[in-house]
Amino acid sequence: MALARKRKAVVAFMILELLEDPNDRVKRGKTREWLKERAEKGMFQTIIQLSLQDTPAFKEMMRMSRIMPSSEQEWLQIAKQFKDKWNFPNCLGAIDGKHITLQPPPNSGSHYYNYKHTHSIVLLAIAGPDCEALYADVGTNGRVSDGGVWNKCSFLKALEGNKLGIPPSTPLPQGIHPLPYVIVGDNAFALKKFLMKPFPQQNLSVDKRVYNYKLSRARRLSENLFGILINRWRALKNVLLLPPASIEFLVMAALTLHNFLKKGPSRSIYCPPDLVDYEDPRTGTVYPGQWRHDGIL
Repeated sequence: MALARKRKAVVAFMILELLEDPNDRVKRGKTREWLKERAEKGMFQTIIQLSLQDTPAFKEMMRMSRIMPSSEQEWLQIAKQFKDKWNFPNCLGAIDGKHITLQPPPNSGSHYYNYKHTHSIVLLAIAGPDCEALYADVGTNGRVSDGGVWNKCSFLKALEGNKLGIPPSTPLPQGIHPLPYVIVGDNAFALKKFLMKPFPQQNLSVDKRVYNYKLSRARRLSENLFGILINRWRALKNVLLLPPASIEFLVMAALTLHNFLKKGPSRSIYCPPDLVDYEDPRTGTVYPGQWRHDGIL
């Protein structure tokens, strides 16, 4: 009970620190007193009380809004934004993986040891057109590749089972033949009719080079999602001295708050324009975001 209340207070303070006016000290002091009083009296009005290992309940409490689209109309809106903002039609997301480093649990051997010669669990995420997280799978040990995590994740199973409400194939602009809606990734993922990846960088025709460029531009959204996440929630940049299950809670909380803060009035504070990659629409030149200069990834 006490641990659950503490977690809720921590989340509340996270939001307050990012949303409040830095000069509004009086308001913050009153808010802290209010939260402290409610914590002492056990009066938090949330969905349920949580136990340490109750992962589904924790995720439910943290879910300020539903993350993944669930209807054809919602997916079509995502695709429209990809087309309008990134000139990549029929796209529903950009997928990538990120290693979250940890101190290996006792007697775990090389179970969490990855190709970077660190110990980690994998965060697999699908980014939307505004660098928001549409889907996340976190917790697989670092020995497994991004493609391996993808092959066993719930999103792929639902996608192959036609359970996501994905729109039917439609022609590209100025096209004739219907083509499926896709997500984009790098060479860590196997090519499928619903997952596009770049051509190998050898002896490419002009058309293939143009395709690779446009795919890379859309795929950068997943890189920027991770860049923003680690830049703003810097605990994730360090070696975490927590059990893997607790790290899952931490990552899911950070992703939920990331989506919440990017959509609200705090957007310009949480994610200023120079933090992410920027493309000059006149020249096509891509300018790296500030998170890249910080050596985040």
